[in-house]
Amino acid sequence: MPFAGREGFGPEFYLSLADEANFGQIDVDESALAVEYMLEHGYTGEDQIGINGCSYGGYLVNQSITQYPDLYAAATSQCSIMDMAAYWKTNPYLVTFYEGSVPEARPEEYRRDSPLHNADAVRTPVLLMQGTEDFLPVKL
Repeated sequence: MPFAGREGFGPEFYLSLADEANFGQIDVDESALAVEYMLEHGYTGEDQIGINGCSYGGYLVNQSITQYPDLYAAATSQCSIMDMAAYWKTNPYLVTFYEGSVPEARPEEYRRDSPLHNADAVRTPVLLMQGTEDFLPVKL
């Protein structure tokens, strides 16, 4: 799907991922709209919708199944961002840009944008793939 922020759309689209310090929300909502469109027009059934992604795509999967817990029939999340505060420790400049501040200044925003902290909302069967050498930190 041609989400905002993908190559070829220009800097405005890329920067929209950080609009209002709400990292990635535009992609989560656009994904849900696309699925709802396919369902409304009979292109697929509720039990046939899956979502898959790696790295930022894995983050998109994780946020999607926490925010739209009844929309997806299955999910696969690979090498994904799970906790924005933990990710900030390995990539502070990028995460500060996307979040609009450091974790100490807006802990609730970091928490809201971290799928790990919203895992209790998940109703979708999900396969999580995380390698021991991935650069995206996950504490077990």
